Amino acid sequence: KEKPWLNRKNWANGQITNSIRKGILLLWIFVGFWCAASAFFSVILVPQQLRQGHHAALIALVFLVAGLAIIFFALNTTLAWRKFNRAVFQMKQFPAASGSALTGEIQIAKKIQPKHGLHLRLSCVHRTTTGPVTNLKTSEKILWQDEKWLRTDLPQANPNATSIPIYFELPPNLPESSISADRKSVV
Repeated sequence: KEKPWLNRKNWANGQITNSIRKGILLLWIFVGFWCAASAFFSVILVPQQLRQGHHAALIALVFLVAGLAIIFFALNTTLAWRKFNRAVFQMKQFPAASGSALTGEIQIAKKIQPKHGLHLRLSCVHRTTTGPVTNLKTSEKILWQDEKWLRTDLPQANPNATSIPIYFELPPNLPESSISADRKSVV
């Protein structure tokens, strides 16, 4: 029987590591390009157009304001990543099959004390990618979802780290995870 989880090195041993680092880098590259382009339009082109009486050029300032919002989003995302940078989910039973329980713990290499507890959400998502290579379209459908709220006073074995217990009962009718060779569809 095929074991698709073994295709990912970090999953093969029952550990799933935080993999957002590349996403953060791409986000900041996008922010840099966006801000450079909007600054160019706002500082160089808009004043020229206003001097010529084209007041509609003020619409370009919307991109500058959007750039500020994107910077705020990128900063918050980066701060969250730095807080949970080395988070690892260690599964107790590997893999977690439909009809069983997904159990384990998220290990964070620093002590965190959330004011209002922790909110965990597990989703089974059917993702389909279709279309020609030059115009791929991805759609997602949530097949199942469960949520847990954890209290702030979780017992900790290590005073310099945080261990978050995970327990989700999985329904028996969920499909197995799979990767389609032609489109990289994941269930």
